Amino acid sequence: MLEIESMPYPICFFDENGEIYELDETNLSARSGCPHNYMEDGTIKVHGKNSDGSCKIKIYEGKKCAKCGNIQLGTLKNTVSYGICPHGK
Repeated sequence: MLEIESMPYPICFFDENGEIYELDETNLSARSGCPHNYMEDGTIKVHGKNSDGSCKIKIYEGKKCAKCGNIQLGTLKNTVSYGICPHGK
């Protein structure tokens, strides 16, 4: 059986404890004034739906700042494609 990538939001951060955080441009851009402390490892998933009903999820390494919550996008680890998007977004 095909395992479907979990996508509660179009862009989200999954931490090592299983917590899920919705992301937007605010989370992904550096916040001025914070001496970032990227201590929390996790995974960033980006969902992209295509006009033909298919979709693609790009999966990146990610880190979260323990002080301000800023997310640092890391290396692309995997891309998962679906012929028909099962995510309803």
